Amino acid sequence: MRVVIPALRHVVLLTLAGVAYPVAPGAGAFPFATEVAPSPVALAMQSALVELSVACRDQGPGRAAELAVARGFSISEGCIRVVIERDPCGEWGDLSLRAPGGAITGRYGRLVEVAIPIAALEGLSRMPGVRWVRLPFRPLPCVVSEGVALTGAEAWHGRGITGEGVEVAIIDVGFQGLAAAIASGELPADVTTMDFTGYGMESLSKHGTVVAEIVHDMAPGAHLTLLNTYSEVQLGQAKDYCVQHGIRVVNHSVGYENTGGHDGTGIVCEVADDAAAQGILWCNAAGNHARKHYRGPFTDADGDSLHEFGSGSSGEFNSLGNLNAGSPIWVYMSWYDWPTTSEDYDLELWGNDGTWRLVRASATRQTGTQPPTEEIIGYSVPFAGQYGVAARSYRTTASHGITFLSAYQELGCQTPAGSILQPADAAGSFAVAAIDEDLWTTGPQDGYSSQGPTYDGRPKPDISGPSGVSTWTGGSGAAVDSVYGWGRLDLPLELGGDPAVAGAVALMSVSPNPFNGQIHLTFELRAPATAEFGIYDAAGQRVGSVSAGFLQAGRHAVSWGGTDEHGAPLGPGTYFVTHGGVTSRIVLVR
Repeated sequence: MRVVIPALRHVVLLTLAGVAYPVAPGAGAFPFATEVAPSPVALAMQSALVELSVACRDQGPGRAAELAVARGFSISEGCIRVVIERDPCGEWGDLSLRAPGGAITGRYGRLVEVAIPIAALEGLSRMPGVRWVRLPFRPLPCVVSEGVALTGAEAWHGRGITGEGVEVAIIDVGFQGLAAAIASGELPADVTTMDFTGYGMESLSKHGTVVAEIVHDMAPGAHLTLLNTYSEVQLGQAKDYCVQHGIRVVNHSVGYENTGGHDGTGIVCEVADDAAAQGILWCNAAGNHARKHYRGPFTDADGDSLHEFGSGSSGEFNSLGNLNAGSPIWVYMSWYDWPTTSEDYDLELWGNDGTWRLVRASATRQTGTQPPTEEIIGYSVPFAGQYGVAARSYRTTASHGITFLSAYQELGCQTPAGSILQPADAAGSFAVAAIDEDLWTTGPQDGYSSQGPTYDGRPKPDISGPSGVSTWTGGSGAAVDSVYGWGRLDLPLELGGDPAVAGAVALMSVSPNPFNGQIHLTFELRAPATAEFGIYDAAGQRVGSVSAGFLQAGRHAVSWGGTDEHGAPLGPGTYFVTHGGVTSRIVLVR
């Protein structure tokens, strides 16, 4: 295989980072994958941030800021947004940023989001208690749709079941056009808004406004709270807001990548699981990445340290297709050695305008305290031609499973199975896939819609909803198994019971959820009734029940121990508990 690396003007060596960066001349300079052995003292900082530190030191803060903007990173007044992962075993006082102009922009658990001058990044990574400094995880908006008539919701509306008295939160990544949607009557004027990003509600994207219109169409009587987020720290803050304000239904039509092992683990999944544990139904889009996902064991038969997707020299590149100059690239790579690792792989981007050449690399040094991830994000390709991504073994002792996910381009080598994004793979998340409205009654699922199972073998998604319909803001859009989940969302009156009975149940919450042992159901009857709850498995079969007997109006509680009709323990998995047409999703773990 013939490859070309552009002529080098000089080689920058940031010794303490343990990485030598050959830098090509010109304004579009970028690092390549030539490396030296890591120093015993390595910067606790992501590869992309090391690159900015080098640029700042050698070319000045202005040039570093230009490079950051070109990469799509959040820069304001010379400060970049980053996330600090605290050392859970170390001392950690109140964070004092040792740089003029630095400021804390958010906290969640052991994560601190800060805005800091690029020149101060290296010093930040050396502060006591700082385990890792990285870019914030960026959410990937997922296609959503309405489907009032298709799902049967109109019949419920006609019987007066519209979500009246229910609080629903829309956690999303931008609400552009919100004021216009309210003025036009597409959204009610009494929506509550909260911006956690610092950029303003009507910033970043119109995605959240589109989602809010869909939810309002499905449940026109519900009160909507719109929460604007753009990182995992802000997502956690939004979840805490819902808990504090008694919101028990969340719609999150957004996904993340490289935050966990596609097995329900990682900080973003922890947010959804904690929401479920506190009685919140967390509904999450499964993702649109069935054709943008690849997984497989690292294979290197020819010994050149590059993973082989197929035979021949081009088989070492997973194609992104023929791209025009300036096309955006957001590609994520991880390997199965979570949560932290000393097994070190690198991610490379290659382009071919007649000759294959390396144009970009992510080469974070994994020394035992870093996650098994690399990513190339916010990158614009420098020339028109064919592009592909590659995985290089830098310092490994065994072959690990490799995962690729592309935000924009479909991959030449695809693995639809397991393409569920985070936190849709969380046990506490109710994951929704997509079926085109024109194929609603027949299928198949939309080819782009992410599929399960999760990497640890759990069935996902949980259900499928309609896509390819329209909204005022967005215009026209495009038995449990790993494609459909339970199947189509359907709300027939004859299966759900008389809505008038459902209206007798003013409140129903379940906790803890997920549970192991006893789960407690609390509810409020508006009229005297027999409180018997049916328990259904993921295939829709009734597997158990729990009865509190005949009760007067008022608030009551009953417990269930995860057993079937005969008292035998049920296996772990997703179940549904129903009463009078009101249904809650519960997760049993063993």
